[in-house]
Amino acid sequence: TRLEALNKSSRAFIAIVVIDDGSGIKYDSIFKTVAQLPQVTVIHHAINLGKGAALKTGFNHILIQWPDVTHIVTADADGQHAPSDIMTVAQAAEHNPEVLILGARTFQRTIPLRSLLGNQATRLVMGFFTGLKLADTQTGLRAWQRPLALQSLRIPINGYDFEMETLVRAKEWLGGDLRLKE
Repeated sequence: TRLEALNKSSRAFIAIVVIDDGSGIKYDSIFKTVAQLPQVTVIHHAINLGKGAALKTGFNHILIQWPDVTHIVTADADGQHAPSDIMTVAQAAEHNPEVLILGARTFQRTIPLRSLLGNQATRLVMGFFTGLKLADTQTGLRAWQRPLALQSLRIPINGYDFEMETLVRAKEWLGGDLRLKE
């Protein structure tokens, strides 16, 4: 699996934390298998609480377990991020410690029209309100600096809009000195 490949190919990660956001009984065997991999911790939500809640659960766990961690790399578990892409983002964070790293997806013609239009709309809104010109505002592949992960725990939003909100607030938290790299 992709997680096994990532786990084997890298010593860059202290640990891999997987959040089961209330996936249900039908996925139990997958999470049991994943939990047996070295350096992997699986945390379960009883019900689906939303992507933002899952990210915050992961952040909180990592920030408590590894108080000296400098970055947290997040990747959606829907198969759209290859282990090599995750490693590229992790390495970019290591070489650019003061920068929020975003793994921008390339939108090909095979992407559903709704997803393509949604991303284009959020890019325009983000650019208008924040001045940030991003290729992919909704990417789940990111390397978060510790202070941003810590601050994001205070955001009350728990759905998919959590990631967009963190970009807007990150600019505020850093006094307009938000540095991004896609």
